[in-house]
Amino acid sequence: MLSLLFKLILIISGSVVGFFFPDIEAVITAFWVEPNHPVSQMVRSYYKNRQFKLLRFYWIQNRKEYQTLIIHSAFFQIILTIFSVFIVSSGGSIFVSFLCLSFMFRLFYEQYLDYKRGLLKEWFWAINIPLTKNFYRVYFSVLGIVSLYLLYTAF
Repeated sequence: MLSLLFKLILIISGSVVGFFFPDIEAVITAFWVEPNHPVSQMVRSYYKNRQFKLLRFYWIQNRKEYQTLIIHSAFFQIILTIFSVFIVSSGGSIFVSFLCLSFMFRLFYEQYLDYKRGLLKEWFWAINIPLTKNFYRVYFSVLGIVSLYLLYTAF
């Protein structure tokens, strides 16, 4: 019973940490990558005043102002998916497995929302060719299948 409770705690804590992991990009971008950007100045102000809920809300609403986000890019999502396959299939730490899965699902969900809004092009900022709806369908299908397989494997 104690082992099951401990596993449940690891699953929940890994999922929570993984869910908020993409928000680290706001702090990194604001302090080191583009400190003079107006969004960065507001993020630093919220961080300085310990207004973390406002910081997260402001970041989600205004992250599109940046041209080249690393974590919010399709290439990072692909690398994270490959990394997650190795982590989950190795059967190692439950905490790390669910951290990776939660991180991956959050980015997948954000990509899907941007696709519905017609803003998915910003996730593919490194590619200078127009991408078709067929490409997006295949991309989401492969990511979705791999994500569901990893979730099944993690349990």
